[in-house]
Amino acid sequence: MLPSNNYSVSLTDDNGSLDLWAVGVRGTEADSIHLGHGGTISTAGYDEMYLMVFNPAHDNNLDDCSYSMYSLDIKPGSDAVTPVEQVWDASHFLLLR
Repeated sequence: MLPSNNYSVSLTDDNGSLDLWAVGVRGTEADSIHLGHGGTISTAGYDEMYLMVFNPAHDNNLDDCSYSMYSLDIKPGSDAVTPVEQVWDASHFLLLR
């Protein structure tokens, strides 16, 4: 994990249809932060912080998948932090390793 700080995060080089989310885990809670194509997050106070690239334009045909190229640009941020959209129960959360 990056040192505790504010970071500007941008989703680039995609076809414009992808969405970026941050999930910060703190104890038994997980904060979801909708960044769209970019925003500022703070890692302060979190045990873990994850970025998720999501394709909101999906259908029910799980066998018809296609890949999308994208890049993430992460740098120190000084803008206002994007607010938490929803808090989830993370009591059964397992760390990715």
